Amino acid sequence: MKLLIRLFCISIVFVLIATIATFYVFRKVPFSYVLVDEDKSLLASKIAKDGQWRFPMQTMPDSTYIQCLLEFEDKRFFNHLGVDIIAILRAIQINLKAKKIVSGASTVTMQLARMAMHHQKRTISNKLLEMSLAIGLEFRFSKNQILRLYSLYAAYGGNIVGLSTAKWKYYSNYNLKLNFAEAAMLAVLPHQPALIHTKKNHKLLVNKRNKLLRRLVARNIISSENYELAILEPLPEIQHSHDISSIHVLDYLISKYPNKYYFESTIKRKVQTKALELLQQTHSQLKQNLISNGSVLIIDNERMKVIAYLGNVSDEKRENDFYVDMIHAPRSSGSVLKPLLAAALMSRGLISDNSIVADVPLRVNGFVPENFDRSFSGFVFLRNVLKYSLNVPSVILLQQYGVETFYNDLKKLGFSTLFRNADDYGLPLILGGAEVSSWDLAKVYSNLVNINQTNFSITEEKKIYSINNISLLKDSIHPELQYRLPYSLSSIGKMFSLLRNPFQESTMTQKTEGTNEYVAWKTGTSFGFKDAWCVTMTPKYTVVVWIGNSSGLARPGLIGLHTAAPLAHDIMRFLDTGLNEWKQTFNLMKPVALCGASGFLAGENCEVIDTSLQCESTKFLDRCKFHQKIYLDSSNNVRVNLECEANPRSKNYFVVPAIWEFFYKKKNPNFELVPPYRFDCQSESYETMDAVDIIYPSKGLKIWITKDIDGSINKLIFHATCKSKLGTLYWFLDDHYIGSTNLVHEFIVNPDKGIHNLYVTDEFGNAKTVSFEISEKSI
Repeated sequence: MKLLIRLFCISIVFVLIATIATFYVFRKVPFSYVLVDEDKSLLASKIAKDGQWRFPMQTMPDSTYIQCLLEFEDKRFFNHLGVDIIAILRAIQINLKAKKIVSGASTVTMQLARMAMHHQKRTISNKLLEMSLAIGLEFRFSKNQILRLYSLYAAYGGNIVGLSTAKWKYYSNYNLKLNFAEAAMLAVLPHQPALIHTKKNHKLLVNKRNKLLRRLVARNIISSENYELAILEPLPEIQHSHDISSIHVLDYLISKYPNKYYFESTIKRKVQTKALELLQQTHSQLKQNLISNGSVLIIDNERMKVIAYLGNVSDEKRENDFYVDMIHAPRSSGSVLKPLLAAALMSRGLISDNSIVADVPLRVNGFVPENFDRSFSGFVFLRNVLKYSLNVPSVILLQQYGVETFYNDLKKLGFSTLFRNADDYGLPLILGGAEVSSWDLAKVYSNLVNINQTNFSITEEKKIYSINNISLLKDSIHPELQYRLPYSLSSIGKMFSLLRNPFQESTMTQKTEGTNEYVAWKTGTSFGFKDAWCVTMTPKYTVVVWIGNSSGLARPGLIGLHTAAPLAHDIMRFLDTGLNEWKQTFNLMKPVALCGASGFLAGENCEVIDTSLQCESTKFLDRCKFHQKIYLDSSNNVRVNLECEANPRSKNYFVVPAIWEFFYKKKNPNFELVPPYRFDCQSESYETMDAVDIIYPSKGLKIWITKDIDGSINKLIFHATCKSKLGTLYWFLDDHYIGSTNLVHEFIVNPDKGIHNLYVTDEFGNAKTVSFEISEKSI
């Protein structure tokens, strides 16, 4: 009795030790990183750190595979505790008869133990250890768990480990539902993994597979008809290579979640594939100009989910920094922030969506912005500032709004790559001085679309709107960035309305065939032609395209409108048919009477009144000061006043500052100017609003005077404007009178080196003065 108790206690201790040992197996086994799409189809994978392809999917093996495996390896699997005594006795008999080890009597659980202990040789000591650990595994895990672990760690030839990995490598589908022919092949392969590699071995593998299938027929697991069909199936000829087009997504997720191996993403394979096709087409056209890189990010606005992520151009050679993920790379923003500034100004009641903005030469502390075509229009409508991406009006608007205020807005919206303070960015912030990433651009614009589309029916502004992070994973719930949205809902809707323009690559004057009229879009080009952007939005999707060189190499022609925009619009045409309309927060808008010509609150002299629904903040807008009542004589050709004309006629004119008028008239010759005063009527009543302006030099300008080879100094031509068409301007340099001009107000001067003051006045005392500096430079 004592002996039995002692044996029982020893057995209990043995089982406890064996079970405890199971907690230390498989703990440090590295897995491959795996990325799947929203339908759990494989997108990308990376080999494990030990050089093995070992997928981390711990799913229950197919029933067909289990039946094949147990028939081949362990018929009594469900009837033993890890060690099959009957199989051991049979193996001893066979091995003694053969005078060598022919059969090992290993159960599936013992084979799992051997995988855990990394035993290579079949020795008695190793076998005893495997049997001990197998018993521990049986006490710790259920039979189904053991089968799941076996399918996870079994070798299937070369560096292929695990059933899911084998399905992918041999059948290009890790989630494949195996038929009996496929299951039989994979069941016998771990017994001799090398059989898969050569054509000669293929025949041996076919024989082993078919032998197993015959055993299944004998046990009535499959029918004779199914057997005949199964043996006709060929073995897989090659191992399938992995797709690299989504490798940037996987690399990003690995960096973000270093302890995770399996990533179930929100990416739609169909969209990802089409975007890749279009990106490669664009790349094939641009690579001749040494433009080598590009990225595409597509967001489902309703779900705030990423449905396509192409971090770079995927080509066969994988050259030109292919492995650099440009989605998260900070790049110069170009003009893609201009719509946000427009929304900010409308939200504060500083402009309306129909307002005019100055477009004239500007110099601020040495910063001289230029439009892309280096011309000026005098003044333009806000819609055209965005449509033609005009730089000078944008800088003027940022001056009006405030750099620091706009900088803080960008931070609140979720731009995470602004690492300098507002003063360091200055006014160039709106022209590409800011660093932004495709990820942040997509996040911000997608959030604004989502907020606009989901809150259109509210009756009052909410205090807080959450800016949500866009997500790549199905199971991820990102915390909301709790900021008060810096813009009103109605201004966001107005912004999207301003951005909905027909796309035409060259002149943008015609609607391209197939263009979706529901697409809002904005391009951007960085200074020096290093980055080309296009952000396109519909109520359903946001697409961000970047084109350029990851090295920062500048290339002529690297312009957002010509490189990124065609690709973005091609993608959007594939995505969205335009059946989803933009919402407007009409409940938050008020009918406002605006001047039809200036877009400001209608004044008493405005002739065309446009009453439309506007942001509530429009009530703070300035009243139109441009329409003025002008008195004319009976000929309507000259201007008079009540002192010199008894019965004058009155007419409303659109009167803008002289410098606006000068440049606007150049492009609009039919623009009606205020007639000059009749000679006998010129008096103190002369209109003094910017009657004189100096175009060149501008205030604070530093001018370098060059010498020709013969030593002669190149002279300067100063330029001014006068409100009176027939007026005379008088020029003074450093308080010395230097002459007068009529009609064409240009003056040739040759000032000495140093700081000077230029003073220009007309006969009525209207004057302008600027200071400038002359420096000498020889050539």
